[in-house]
Amino acid sequence: MENKLDYVGQRIPRKDGPVKVAGRAKYTVDVQLPGMLVRREIARRLRRAGQVGWRRKPSQTPYEYQESLAEEAPASEADVAVLTQAFVEARYDVREFSPEEAQIVKQAWQRVRKLLRRAKRDRDKPESSDQADTD
Repeated sequence: MENKLDYVGQRIPRKDGPVKVAGRAKYTVDVQLPGMLVRREIARRLRRAGQVGWRRKPSQTPYEYQESLAEEAPASEADVAVLTQAFVEARYDVREFSPEEAQIVKQAWQRVRKLLRRAKRDRDKPESSDQADTD
């Protein structure tokens, strides 16, 4: 088939057909880049922190955001440092996290999540009746 029009009306075998039928085809959703899971988890944490009023400013670096969170919640400073370092390594370094490292990040997040939930609950709680009207 030398002419481009020679293909018109002809069956052309698809190279990817057998692989798709056999279920061995790779799609973009199947691709796992190094650090992808950690980056996704950290992004969720940023959204959660934003929901309780600890939003990251667009101009803040991860380390600047870490400092601002440490001021807001000193109890979580060590865990936030773990999460920040994991994010930076996942985002800017091309490597996989070992299962042990991923577990450390997960545990740090669980502790920070409890703190964030408590902060959100306290923020959403109606004002106490201790502040009676002084007429």
